[in-house]
Amino acid sequence: MAERKSYWTGFPDAQEIRELNAEMPGLGERAFAMVERQQRHEHHARWAGIFLSAITSIGTLAGASYFIAHGHETGGSALAGSGALGVAATYASRLRSGRTGSHDDAPSQATPTLTGTAAAE
Repeated sequence: MAERKSYWTGFPDAQEIRELNAEMPGLGERAFAMVERQQRHEHHARWAGIFLSAITSIGTLAGASYFIAHGHETGGSALAGSGALGVAATYASRLRSGRTGSHDDAPSQATPTLTGTAAAE
């Protein structure tokens, strides 16, 4: 009986690679290339998110400082408070979903994994 396997890392074991290559030569190499592309994309997306978050935070603090320095304490405080609230809400949302950003986390639902069929042991 065949069983469907899913891999946390995206890479099937060596036996399954041999089976894939027996079915279609070069399929194992294509599978590894697909996973490598996905990992590269996730890495770039993560750094882009960090960069944009930093720019947004700096802009929010600069705007709040400008308002406060020019006599608009209420507006400046509201802007700074909304930025802090946004950071806290994002952190709470990640905690609730179980994603902390650590490399030890399981991949998100959106992360494709290689699947295949192999004889049940």
